[in-house]
Amino acid sequence: MSTVANMEKTGRDESLRVYYQNNEMANILRQSNASWELLLLPQQFPTDGNVPSVIVAESPSIFSSQLKKAVEKNHARLIYILGPDQHLPPEASGIPIFGFMASPVQATIANSFIKAAFENLRLARHQEQLEDDLRRARAEIDELNRIGIALSSQRDPEALLGLILETSREITSSDAGSLYLVEENEQGEKNLRFKATQNDSLSATFREF
Repeated sequence: MSTVANMEKTGRDESLRVYYQNNEMANILRQSNASWELLLLPQQFPTDGNVPSVIVAESPSIFSSQLKKAVEKNHARLIYILGPDQHLPPEASGIPIFGFMASPVQATIANSFIKAAFENLRLARHQEQLEDDLRRARAEIDELNRIGIALSSQRDPEALLGLILETSREITSSDAGSLYLVEENEQGEKNLRFKATQNDSLSATFREF
């Protein structure tokens, strides 16, 4: 099935996607006049996690390993419409569902559920970013502690400068780096010495000057 042919292009925000399974649900979702992009759900849920997505579905065919992965990685949220028996199909086992709606679905309720799902995605992604920042900060502190220990124990100045340059590159995720020293003579004149360089991509002859 083509998603392009079913795209609601006018006044839609392409940074938020809402997937539906049939035209009846599409008509209900259009009543909300929301800014997200409406798309017909393809047979395989897209794995692109750059665009936050909410799926409104009522068929057991929605439950798949791709959907489970998308939900767990905070790429998507699922809103499931329960049938007359008000039970989930066996295929739903182990797949997180954000919310449930009962038929007949009302546009205002669907709109509220979708907004809440997008907000949940936003908060989850923000938490992931904070956790990544915290892990990176802890790793940088560990590296700085390692340099502090080396400053206290290392007796070889050349080895110490190499360690400082290497660790600085790791912390800043730099492919290459150079280290310059400011030297002062007895007359108080200052010179800048090109002391060390490292490069993971290029091999060049280095001469201190």
